Amino acid sequence: MSKKMRRRLGMIAVPLLLLLLAVIVWQLLGVSNFREPLSEAEVKQMAEERFNGKMTDIELANNIYDMTIKLETGKYRIKIDRSSGDVLEIIRTEKAPIQKFSEEEIRGIIQKEQTGEIKKLKKRIDNQVVYYDAIVENSKNKTSMTINGETGEVIKTKEEKKQPPKEVTKNITEAEAIEIALDTVHGKVDDVELESSEGQLYYFVEIELDDDREANIQIHAITGEAKIIEWDE
Repeated sequence: MSKKMRRRLGMIAVPLLLLLLAVIVWQLLGVSNFREPLSEAEVKQMAEERFNGKMTDIELANNIYDMTIKLETGKYRIKIDRSSGDVLEIIRTEKAPIQKFSEEEIRGIIQKEQTGEIKKLKKRIDNQVVYYDAIVENSKNKTSMTINGETGEVIKTKEEKKQPPKEVTKNITEAEAIEIALDTVHGKVDDVELESSEGQLYYFVEIELDDDREANIQIHAITGEAKIIEWDE
């Protein structure tokens, strides 16, 4: 092959190589520049999977997703490029509350301090510290407790004595009053009435005897105490 021919081939090969490189670069840039922008759902899924947290809100402005995500260590503000999916910024906006003891461990602390049944156990956060408020009851006492979830210390205890249940008074029935009256005087019941006297309830039972006499018997409606108050000849 002559030098002239090799020169011509070289002149053709260089532009072809440049064109091939241009096509490769265009293809690479084309994939990046013409890819569909990420939707809100896609960004949410990507962020929650990548950071292992829960997104609480998200906004789109100037092709950038600005979101808040909640992790075990606190709340974070994260900015993600809508086109590329790149994370542009991560800032912690709120520190997670301090808690070293689990609820189960807190229950164990309560049971060591107080005997009885845990009727209520509520978790609350104050100044980034977790507290548990509990109510424990047994047959004699009702105790309110507050436990620090970071140290396990019982920081407040208030005990109240339970009031004994009031005795429920129950009136005797009319049939019981009749039975008591007949045990007092043997005869035939003629009339029974329930009346109030000086703030107390009494059954007044009239009994006819075989000798035509009649007895009026007063029976206390609660105690069942009976007494003959009158004989009618």
